[in-house]
Amino acid sequence: MTREPIARVLLWLTILGTVLSLPTIALALRWDEWTEAMFGFGARTIALVDTTASSPFAELSMIPALTLVAINAPAGRRATWFALMASLMNLALVAGQLETKYLNWIFEVDRGAYGHLPELTIAAIVIGFVVPLTGILAFGRRAT
Repeated sequence: MTREPIARVLLWLTILGTVLSLPTIALALRWDEWTEAMFGFGARTIALVDTTASSPFAELSMIPALTLVAINAPAGRRATWFALMASLMNLALVAGQLETKYLNWIFEVDRGAYGHLPELTIAAIVIGFVVPLTGILAFGRRAT
């Protein structure tokens, strides 16, 4: 990972994250009923496998950003750069919360009324792919 350009690593992490979110789409579209009938496993198994695969990936996805800071931070200022990176990560978390809030306004999902759940899920996953991809394409050459 340290031998590859950071833009390439981030691109593959974005693609892998999107692929790993496909079970979530499948559950929102109720494909678990089909897998239950055809293969004998349903929503619980899909959710368990999805969580097992996605959890370590979420932690590992922060390594390239921290590696970028470690490589490019000037000597004597690494702590400041890491603090800045932590602030930017917090900003990204807040942006994600705002995205959730606004998507929930557009695609209303209430207790017992899950009609817009597939659209909400797909929109969130598409945004989670397109926004990082746009950033990688726009700034990728500068990060290497």
